[in-house]
Amino acid sequence: MYLGIDFGTCYSSAAIALNGKKTQLVREPLKHGYSFPSCVYFTEQGDLLVGQAAENQHILHPERYRAGFKRDLGSPEPYILGNQPFLPEELVAAVISKLKNQADEMVKDSITEAVITVPATYRVNKRKLMEKAGKAAGFKEIRLLEEPVTAAIYYAQQYELGEEEIILVYDLGAGTFDATLLQKQGANYQILAAPVGLSHCGGMDFDREIYQDLLEHCSESLRERLDAHNRSKEAFQARAIVADLCRTLKHQLGEAQTGEILIPVTMESYALNRQDFNQMIAPLVEETLESCHQLVKNAGINWEQVDQVLLVGGSCRIPYVKEAVEKAFKQPPLLVDDPELAVCLGAAIDGFKKEELEKEKTEFNLREKAVEEELQRLERERLEAEKQARIEAERQQKEREKLEAERQARVEAERQQKERETNVQSLQMVVEHRDGRVCARIANELLQLKQPSNPQIKLEAEQKYQEQKDDSIFSAQNLIKGAFGLGKTLAKTLAESQTKKVSCPRCFKSFRVGKSVMNCSCKYCKTNIPLC
Repeated sequence: MYLGIDFGTCYSSAAIALNGKKTQLVREPLKHGYSFPSCVYFTEQGDLLVGQAAENQHILHPERYRAGFKRDLGSPEPYILGNQPFLPEELVAAVISKLKNQADEMVKDSITEAVITVPATYRVNKRKLMEKAGKAAGFKEIRLLEEPVTAAIYYAQQYELGEEEIILVYDLGAGTFDATLLQKQGANYQILAAPVGLSHCGGMDFDREIYQDLLEHCSESLRERLDAHNRSKEAFQARAIVADLCRTLKHQLGEAQTGEILIPVTMESYALNRQDFNQMIAPLVEETLESCHQLVKNAGINWEQVDQVLLVGGSCRIPYVKEAVEKAFKQPPLLVDDPELAVCLGAAIDGFKKEELEKEKTEFNLREKAVEEELQRLERERLEAEKQARIEAERQQKEREKLEAERQARVEAERQQKERETNVQSLQMVVEHRDGRVCARIANELLQLKQPSNPQIKLEAEQKYQEQKDDSIFSAQNLIKGAFGLGKTLAKTLAESQTKKVSCPRCFKSFRVGKSVMNCSCKYCKTNIPLC
């Protein structure tokens, strides 16, 4: 929640925007109005009174009272109230703190955000001091906004403005004058040129003109009492009383053609008519109009392009001010309702809009965060799904590799089985072929013996044949067993052995020798056997 604050030279005010249009002003507890006197009073007990409580004491002890310190903001010279020094920004902080405390009581909560208005003429140094005063008053977040801009914001809430309509805000308060040229663009306002202003032009200066005229027409005894060099307590009190009466007379002339006051110090009266008063303030008003002319010139437009002139500030209630503006701009200006409060009301509305924008931004950020979290969740799910897919693909690949390995193992086993069967068949053929050769050789030997008729020799020949046959079968069986154990290569080696079998013609026993051997001896009977 934002508190809109208009810190004025003579009076300050504050308001809270409950919604886009409805606002609630902060009430001054003693005055029962909405304007807080921008003044302080330092008591003998060391307390600093602010607002109407200070205003009520300034006649009794004017040396402990101070008002109008807004004009001196940024000055290094402190005020001495009693025996205590105070810098201008410290007194500003005291008034803002009073406004904050009253607003806190009104809403039953502590307001920590504020929109504080400043004159358009304020530069960086004074703006920083105003922000510092707001922080010292207890606000955590402070937004500074020019007084004419907030007045235009309030005006826009009261009246319907056309698109690109140009408004000149003429803000004449108690201590300063500001002028700003604004153009409506959608829901916002564009400042067409740098605001202009006068730092010492306002209701207090009008009061001083009346005060100076009174000094010229009053009695000598009163003039001595009012002499600024007179530092007596009675002189301080007399000057404070007469200053208040001059302000009262100014207000009378706002309603009537003539006004009169009674000065209790000497019990003499002072009268003034409106015409004379207008002549007194005419040079000051003319300065404000010259500033407006310069503003329009700086914006690069002419007076015919200005659609509305908006009067803001309590001093705009003076009839002569309104007449002078109308004559200069050739159109009747618009005096907003409660011109003294328009600035703080506009500040409150701006604070509400800022708060709404912050809420929308927060909601947008929350939605954006939720979307981001959802995207992150989906990304995590996608990565997890990809991971599971990779794991499943790897599992399936391993399964395929396993099945392929098993298939290849089966194929290899079948191939080896077929090779073994083929080798066995080959070896059997070798054995059969070998047996055939053995039988042929034995038959040949029998033929060489020419089939002896001696039964004994025939019997020995048959026995020899049987032994040769058994020996061949035994060797073939060994080859078959070796083929099964050593595989295809060994079986082939054995089948293509480089040895040959030799039979002894004497003892008929056989044994193996190398194929290249031409002569050998029987290993049994040592008979020499020619092989060629």
